[in-house]
Amino acid sequence: MNRAQQYRYQPGHRGSGLFSYLDTFFRKYADRDFFYIWKTAAYFFFFALLFTLTAFADTATEASSSASDMYVNVQAAWYEDSYHITNPDGGRSGYGYEYEQAVASYTGWDYIYVKDDWTALFEKLENGQIDIMSGLSYTDERAEHILFSERSMGVERYYLYVDMEHSGISATQLSSLNGKRIAVMEKTVQYTQYCDWEKQHNIQTIHVPVDSIDEAKALFAAHKLDGVVSTETSIWADAGLTAIIDTGSSEIYFGISKQRPDLKEKLDTAMQAMEKDKPFYANELYKRYIATQTLSPLTMEEKDWLAQHGSIRIGYQRNDPGFSVEDPKTGQVTGVLNDYIMHATDCLDETIHFEIVGFDTLQAALSAVQNGKIDMVFHVSQNPYYAERSGVSLSNTVLSIPLAVVTAQDAFNESVSNTIAIVKKDAQAKWYISNKYPFWTIAKYDSYEDAKQAVERGDADGMLIRTAQAMQYVNDKELHSVYLTRAGEVSFAVERGNRLLNSILNKTLKTMQSTKLTGAVSMYEDAAKKVTLLDFVKDNLLTVTISCLSLFLLILAVILGFLRNARLAAARAERLNAKLQENEQELKHALTQAESANAAKTTFLNSMSHDIRTPMNAIIGFTELASSQLEHPEKVRDYLGKIGMSSEHLLSLINDVLDMSRIESGKVTLQEKPLHLPSLMEDLSTMIRPSLEEKQIDFQMDLQDVQN
Repeated sequence: MNRAQQYRYQPGHRGSGLFSYLDTFFRKYADRDFFYIWKTAAYFFFFALLFTLTAFADTATEASSSASDMYVNVQAAWYEDSYHITNPDGGRSGYGYEYEQAVASYTGWDYIYVKDDWTALFEKLENGQIDIMSGLSYTDERAEHILFSERSMGVERYYLYVDMEHSGISATQLSSLNGKRIAVMEKTVQYTQYCDWEKQHNIQTIHVPVDSIDEAKALFAAHKLDGVVSTETSIWADAGLTAIIDTGSSEIYFGISKQRPDLKEKLDTAMQAMEKDKPFYANELYKRYIATQTLSPLTMEEKDWLAQHGSIRIGYQRNDPGFSVEDPKTGQVTGVLNDYIMHATDCLDETIHFEIVGFDTLQAALSAVQNGKIDMVFHVSQNPYYAERSGVSLSNTVLSIPLAVVTAQDAFNESVSNTIAIVKKDAQAKWYISNKYPFWTIAKYDSYEDAKQAVERGDADGMLIRTAQAMQYVNDKELHSVYLTRAGEVSFAVERGNRLLNSILNKTLKTMQSTKLTGAVSMYEDAAKKVTLLDFVKDNLLTVTISCLSLFLLILAVILGFLRNARLAAARAERLNAKLQENEQELKHALTQAESANAAKTTFLNSMSHDIRTPMNAIIGFTELASSQLEHPEKVRDYLGKIGMSSEHLLSLINDVLDMSRIESGKVTLQEKPLHLPSLMEDLSTMIRPSLEEKQIDFQMDLQDVQN
């Protein structure tokens, strides 16, 4: 008995489950000589399958765990200031809030905001009750209890806000601060720097500890405070306080609970990616939420300068689209120049008066600054080198202008050396290119049309122009516009060394968003795009010419049709004459009528062809004159009016021709209408004068005692 038989006939041997089934299957169907080989292979396959399924399950669990980590809940601090703002409708905004949401776009975190005052939230962060807190300054002492992000989320400045109206504090006399009650948050870096500032300037104020902005506001309402040390925020300006002293600054970071080092790792990775993807993100948030919220009062020196100097004389360029455009009839100036003056007049603690002076070119305005005829130029492109050469200093950024290049290239690359066409009188373009694209070569032309033709010929790679004006040069299929990534930033220009005026202007600019004026430029440029009759003729010269020619051909076709009918009538008359010869007695009367009718038609058509030629000559002549005088709108309007009068006269002649059938049938009726004889004579003179002048015939018409 072989081994398979021995195993098969062992009494009492039983299995269970899957192993029992496999054992029975192989003993029943497998070859007995290979029974154990088959059984071993089957078990090996089963365990391999089991191991694979287990590994797959572990991988799936790990992937599921990793995916869940991407959407973890993070408890974040929420305290009211410029970094965390709760809007009236319950929505959230602010420097810190937007930065946190930007981080979440990289980490997938969902924030659960815990609201409290700053002191309580910082203690909760130290105790691990919350996970993260934004806007914290780094200190070695804090680093013993919490973790900090590797990269900062920006820089915050600290100011002393005071009630100048009721506290008796002067912005120019620091000694007036002695003995005043100042609210401070003792566990903050701003408090430490304020104490250092007091020691440096030998100032002693009464420190009133507070834990939140709301507590400080309540003390102000109860008249128990004279000032507060705080970060930049509009809250104090809204409460009637003024920032008079800059007491310090520090970089700010995210603080993370030491119990959540995993969050720090993901946060550092996210901020590293943000630094690469959004290198100026912190600056954008600062401008949006903080930069315009601190009112900087005028110093006593600046007030004295304004009192002695009087109105600030602003020089502007005439007909500068969006900035300053003069109405030729009224002389009224429209553009962002007016918007700035309206805002700057009362934006500080002293009323500022302005006087505007127009110039044809930027160079003329800059020369006027150097000669003391004006105090500032309303705007120049930011270019420190050209400003130095022109003897002026630049203010902070006023606004930004999007610019484009009109080019014939399929793929214009702004990062390589290009030859760019500009208009000679456009100094702003030269300043811009020299500062933003110094590796470009500038080619100057007398006009934008000349610059455009240079691009079409291939003499220049592109033409620099504002984006709002680019479309009028890309109607041709060969040209298209490419927006440049580097915007044109503009500033005020003041006489070099006039630091007081520059400081005053910068303070007015700080109180307004630069985006406000940037948007206003586009609004004014769009409003100026009105289509005049002259523009219509220039833009549709081919269409106007074709329309006039079509009218001429239509009239000619009508005349030829009538001439053809006349010839046919003459042919019929000849046939009738032949028949009349056969029966002269009966047809003599009919022949006489036919000849009379034919003679009348011939006479009428001969006269009509002459009459029609006169207004047609006038139409053609005045059309040529209008085409050659497009630069003079008044002459074009006069010629178009005369063309219209001649066309009406020509139409009346055609109507007379069409009325021939009514005359023949005896259905014609006379209509009596009033007629102004002098006007009729003037119209006739206008129509026939071009033909007479062409033949050098002197023509004069003298009307005396002519009445209607």
